[in-house]
Amino acid sequence: MSPARFRKELLRDKRMTLGRLDGRYTAVDRDAAGESQEFDPSNTALQGAYTALFSDYVRNELKWESDLFYYTSGNVRPWEYEQGRYLNLTDNLRSAMSRNPYLNVLVANGYYDMATPFSGTEYTFDHVGFDQTYADRIKLTYYEGGHMMYIRPTMLKALKADMALFIQRTQGGTRR
Repeated sequence: MSPARFRKELLRDKRMTLGRLDGRYTAVDRDAAGESQEFDPSNTALQGAYTALFSDYVRNELKWESDLFYYTSGNVRPWEYEQGRYLNLTDNLRSAMSRNPYLNVLVANGYYDMATPFSGTEYTFDHVGFDQTYADRIKLTYYEGGHMMYIRPTMLKALKADMALFIQRTQGGTRR
């Protein structure tokens, strides 16, 4: 079952769909019998605050003014991957880690992320390379949240602490 189909089917009997960025967000769908979601309830709930924050930062801190439309989400098409599957960059990452023995990777996973589910990242990073040196340079972390786990202050603090520790352990071109 595709992720989009899962988000549509799970609560169909209640006419509700799940959020893509965060499965804890739900909304009443316009067409309970339809094949796809009307919108992403998690993106709708969060986009206004992030757009306002970004606009304020760009205009007031960076002093950048423009009449050009700025996409705050998505519009990264055309994707170049098989439809209905997740983008798989395992070989690209393995190649980069092979060429640079000092490249370390921190992966932040949100339990309720339905855009990039952590099971997908676990699979990817389990298959990067068979040599133990690859696994030794990869750190997977998990948070009680969605794609943007940092929207909750407690998860933001946890993510910041994990990132600081990762940077501390990997700075200066040394291996872990």
